[in-house]
Amino acid sequence: MKVLTDYLQELSDYENIKRGLAKKETVAINGLVDSQKLHMMYGLSEEYPVRVILTYSDLRAKEIWEEYRFYDKETVYFPGKDFIFFQADIHGNKLTRERICAYRKILEGKPITVVTTFDSIMSPCIPIKVLEQNRIFLDDTINVEEGALARQLVKMGYEKCHQVESPGQFSIRGGIVDVYDFTEENPYRIELWGDEIESIRSFDVLSQRSIENLERIVIYPATEFILSEDEKKQGLDLVLKEAKKTCEILRKQFKTEEAARVISVAEGLKEQISEFGSMANLESFIRYFYKEVVSFLDFFAGRKTVLFLDEPTRIREHGEAVELEFRESMMHRIEKGYALSGQGNILFSQGEIAGMMGKFPVAAFALLESKKGIVPIDNSYHMLGKSINSFGNSFEALVKELEGFKKKGYRVLLASASRTRAKRLAEDLFEHGLSAFYSEDMNKHLEAGQIMVFYGNLKRGFEYPLIQFAILSESDIIG
Repeated sequence: MKVLTDYLQELSDYENIKRGLAKKETVAINGLVDSQKLHMMYGLSEEYPVRVILTYSDLRAKEIWEEYRFYDKETVYFPGKDFIFFQADIHGNKLTRERICAYRKILEGKPITVVTTFDSIMSPCIPIKVLEQNRIFLDDTINVEEGALARQLVKMGYEKCHQVESPGQFSIRGGIVDVYDFTEENPYRIELWGDEIESIRSFDVLSQRSIENLERIVIYPATEFILSEDEKKQGLDLVLKEAKKTCEILRKQFKTEEAARVISVAEGLKEQISEFGSMANLESFIRYFYKEVVSFLDFFAGRKTVLFLDEPTRIREHGEAVELEFRESMMHRIEKGYALSGQGNILFSQGEIAGMMGKFPVAAFALLESKKGIVPIDNSYHMLGKSINSFGNSFEALVKELEGFKKKGYRVLLASASRTRAKRLAEDLFEHGLSAFYSEDMNKHLEAGQIMVFYGNLKRGFEYPLIQFAILSESDIIG
């Protein structure tokens, strides 16, 4: 979409920033408002198939995710987990599903933008190769044995039931296998003739009617913890061994209640996994079950990736608060026998994350110059950016503002979330003597004084006074 980014080259520091990123430097860009930051990120990311945007809170991450989809439809949100109450997911499996969907997009190897929070990359993940090796590929050339398929689905976190109703379930009856892939909107129906696949199709879960015939499908895991029986046993042995050791230490300190509690925690975990087969709430025990754990950033090793930091000072403050809260909480829980010492040592520190970030080009965005961020800054640039004032649903105020832009020789883009409204708006502006037109050609070049109205859902507008370029959104008009 060159019409959105071509004019950025007129900024004196723009090419310097791009050259710095090409050298894997960390550059700071100050002075841009929130919506403008995303526009600049989009402009700087053209040469990078993978973009990772890090911010300081879940709320801000969701805002960025919603808005950045205007620039990149393949933008995904990767949510973090509560470090203290790992099992707390008030939306059921919503959080896990969002994370698995992000993993899927990464594994597919296509260009992608990932929006996440700094604490998400502080938490340990299983290596992506584990997820990669635990996908099921099915087409009509593959033989399938029902029992083996069922065992693999259970290992991948799927629940066997009579009839699939929600993601993460599967059923087998009379040569028909229904699987509700954790990352899909509709389940799959696989019809078998012996061990041969006769047909694969998606179907509606309510009406049970077929939607589409499919030649090939890939089924992704329904859990982040995929363990063989040997891995489960080895992990549980480590948990029980440490629990007994901790119990002895607590008894010697005459803390009998705490000693009994720590054994109860370990035995409860063993019962959960061995007898009920549940892999829930294992996040805090991850280092007992996996010899190797990684940060989310490690998933992008080997791919041309750029990191964008949204307000690095706030990111650092948020990271420090998370570390402090986790350390104090876990210290108290370990002392009281509610947790093992290994559970208190699962986070990657800010220093470790900074080291990982040093492997990538980094652009740190802040409205005001950051005093101290996560990583050292190689070069700092200031850009003059402005937000667009709301016109309070006044067409006259909009016309007056656009007339002012025209006198200054501005090139203006105006985004509308409706094609019909966009075309009507262009006609109305043209009738008021403005050089306005509607176009869907996002590679068009604008001349000074021209206004292009196009179809697109942008949250807020902004302007670059130094290069006479502005982008307005429909919400600026309506208020």
